Amino acid sequence: MRVHRSLTPAAVACLAAAAWLAAVRAAPPGADDCFVYVGSYTDPPSTSKGIYGWRFSPASGAVAPLGLVAPTVNPAYVHATPDGKFLFATNWQTADAAKADTVSAYAVDAKTGALTLLNKASAGGGLPNQVVVDPRGTFAAVTNYGFRTTDLDRNNSSFAALKIRPDGTLGDPVYVDHHAGPASSPRQTTGAHTHGVVFTKDDRFAFVAELGLDRIYTYRVDPTKPALTPSTPPFVAVSAGSGPRRLVLSPNDRFLYVNHETDSQVSVFSVNDGRLNEIQQISTLPAGFTGRNTTAEIQIDKAGRFLYVSNRGADTIAMFAVDPAEGTLTLGEFFPALGRTPRNLTIDPSGRYLFVSNQSSNNVVVFAIDAATGRLTPTGAELKIDQPASVLFVNAATAASRQITWTFDRLDTIGGAKTTVEGHPRLIDTPVGKAIAFDGVGDSLLIEQHPLAGADTFTFEAIFRPDGGATQQRWFHLAEIDPKTGLATSVEKTTSEPNSRLLFEIRVVDGNQWYLDAFMNGPGYSKALMFADKLHPIGRWYHVAQVYDGRWYRSYVNGELQGEAEVAFKPQAPGRASVGVRMNKVNYFRGAVAKARFTPSALPAAEFMTVSGK
Repeated sequence: MRVHRSLTPAAVACLAAAAWLAAVRAAPPGADDCFVYVGSYTDPPSTSKGIYGWRFSPASGAVAPLGLVAPTVNPAYVHATPDGKFLFATNWQTADAAKADTVSAYAVDAKTGALTLLNKASAGGGLPNQVVVDPRGTFAAVTNYGFRTTDLDRNNSSFAALKIRPDGTLGDPVYVDHHAGPASSPRQTTGAHTHGVVFTKDDRFAFVAELGLDRIYTYRVDPTKPALTPSTPPFVAVSAGSGPRRLVLSPNDRFLYVNHETDSQVSVFSVNDGRLNEIQQISTLPAGFTGRNTTAEIQIDKAGRFLYVSNRGADTIAMFAVDPAEGTLTLGEFFPALGRTPRNLTIDPSGRYLFVSNQSSNNVVVFAIDAATGRLTPTGAELKIDQPASVLFVNAATAASRQITWTFDRLDTIGGAKTTVEGHPRLIDTPVGKAIAFDGVGDSLLIEQHPLAGADTFTFEAIFRPDGGATQQRWFHLAEIDPKTGLATSVEKTTSEPNSRLLFEIRVVDGNQWYLDAFMNGPGYSKALMFADKLHPIGRWYHVAQVYDGRWYRSYVNGELQGEAEVAFKPQAPGRASVGVRMNKVNYFRGAVAKARFTPSALPAAEFMTVSGK
């Protein structure tokens, strides 16, 4: 950089800092970089206008502002789909509050962090204070605080679930539950006030904190709808007047931790197949504290060794040591929040930093976490924003950069890979674009690539049209090649190992309907996901997917779950693909294939390809 002789060292430093900041903002995200999104309260006297963004580097601790990324009203809480492609924000209080407030849906630009508004949907109640996407990415759960009124007929508190469509937009609530019951304490006289939700990692259960009724509700999650059903019994009670607010699970889902807003305690529950049993209560304040205090947020570190709770009033972060075997807590230290009213705590994806959102002092403070002791040390980084609320991290490096897409718009190559054509498959124009048609008798393509070779998790998608024909049709086949013979192992068993392959098949019923058969096979695993009651009409365009997340194998048609099973899948070796027939030339396909996509990670249904013009 050229420096004028008359510039002072301080001015040079300022210019260098400005140049560094510009470079950080312009540079492509690193593998570990994150976008940081902060929601805010926008009602006067706040000057905030919506959701603000920063770029954060865990390697250096550097934070660079992106500015206002989404103007919107009172985005009190923000959450994202598992792969970070879509973001949802609760609009805490809008002009529609008399009926229901809203949740806004945004697309995330993986390169710049910019947000594009997709739509707004009813929150299913008033004053939505949290939105959380389930682990499969199928729906957004919303806790609505509701009006604070002794007229319980006007209380529009609720727990709601909104379906996430494949394009990231939100549908209307598919489930709404209004909690009801008598007040358990003179402190709580305004009825239900739902305040927090957390899902188990296997997506079987959701736990909801009911602040107004001093209860923790349990819901069973049905991934095939998707839907939620109250458990039996539907809730457990906590101490009268305690005001359970937010929840977090241990990494192994064996223990649930709930902070009490009103009495500044934490309840610890053991979890057994969704059933809760309280095993401890412990204060978030030092002995002898006499001031006014309410807790706000609770977080647990990635290893499950340390738990943090924010104290509003004391304006501290309480740190607890966690007994991983028993789940119980031991109070450790208190750390100043370096601001007033710490409303939100969020640990970054690396697990090395804690961001503390101080609502009344208009700052978000970054702390480094000592992995050995759990102690917090300010890094010196601070995000300035009026009345900050929740903080969200989205990984800047997305799975999209590793995806392989095949478009079936030519016969000689597919996705850049050489093909071998057998029979007379035809290139056709369709409502979804170019496609290749197969006659169900002798047409096929052999493609010299196994796009998911080496992947330990995956999403295998295709857009196709079945046109009737034989009952069994094996139409998309990925298979290993035996390194000794050069043959695909599903053509001829050349070793003692089972054949390693992934297959899309269909079963045609009465000539006018079909159901999906997704199949994986390899050393130590073999599973078909085939559900004869999930029938679909012949002659239409469909999206199908099979997904493996490291434990669960799932199949989908048009984004709807067909079924699932636990499988101990092992990555497959390089190989080839066959389209229109199984690799050994049996069970030919009658229909057309337009597109396929292969992702070496488990995508939620909201991130699947879509069928347009069908």
